Amino acid sequence: MKLHSFLSSLKGKNIAIIVHSGADIDAISSAAALYFSLNKKFNPKIIVPGHASTAARILAKNLQIPFQTAVSPQNLEEFNGIIIVDLNSSDMLGVLSRNVLDFKKPILLIDHHKKSNQFLIKSSLALIKENAISSAEIVLEELKESKLNLAPKIYSLLACGIIADSSDFASGSKECFSAIAECLRHSTLSFSQIKELFDIREEISEKIALIKSAQRAKIFGVGELVIVTTEIGAFEAGSATFLVKAGADIVFAGNSEKGEMRISARASSFALSSAGIDLAKDILSKLAEKLKGSSGGHSAAAAFNGKEGNINQALEECVALTFEFLKKKNPKAEIKEYS
Repeated sequence: MKLHSFLSSLKGKNIAIIVHSGADIDAISSAAALYFSLNKKFNPKIIVPGHASTAARILAKNLQIPFQTAVSPQNLEEFNGIIIVDLNSSDMLGVLSRNVLDFKKPILLIDHHKKSNQFLIKSSLALIKENAISSAEIVLEELKESKLNLAPKIYSLLACGIIADSSDFASGSKECFSAIAECLRHSTLSFSQIKELFDIREEISEKIALIKSAQRAKIFGVGELVIVTTEIGAFEAGSATFLVKAGADIVFAGNSEKGEMRISARASSFALSSAGIDLAKDILSKLAEKLKGSSGGHSAAAAFNGKEGNINQALEECVALTFEFLKKKNPKAEIKEYS
């Protein structure tokens, strides 16, 4: 009951709920569930560093989630406490990184990612459950234990986070299925209606980008695994997911512009089960060490952020690190590039 302990001395006071830069569905839905649960007894505010993803903005519009974006450092002294959701690395806070690190008042951290080298706080109020599929599951448990009022809307929000971060249950666990069942029991919406809350109708620019990601793909084979890299001007995450659905087992989609280099990685269920690979731990964390950037995510979906550089070399390094990992599993493994 770490949420209950955190809130015990803050009744009626200002609380900032901060998520990671480029907030996804799990981040914004978890933050919103906290916001709507707390706003009768506290004065909460959701802050998104930089920007929120397209799907997160759609969800926010459909369920009237109030949030503000921070595009530059902000003075957080107006707040009596901070709840950080869905991240544990200071780099993922973007422009608010230094502001949060300098904050002297209570901070509660709720997350489900593996601890990073840039671990945010060492407080006893760090609530990290690496076996959870989503932060929404942890928020659900904490809200229930804190005996806060959970309206049907809150269950709908948390269901969104669970569905999105499990990739429609492709990486579901028994705890995940138990949590979604509870959310559906108490929500006034059906499963399909909940999914529609963050459904993205692809615009023509995204459709073209996805097709171009396939046109620009470099394809490698290691045993039965197909590894793909692609350089794309935008929609890296969507492109990586698109290429996995097209048949690739491991994909690295990269973009370098405006002083920043970004790589999104995705793995198929076959890659996870047959190779036991963890994209966040085994590949992108090592890439971050080599290129002095930051990384985060899960075994099947992860991301790297760094300073602008040679994106092709970075993607080649991703393939090299993947082959190195696979070679340890099978010393006789060989890699072949297909033209």
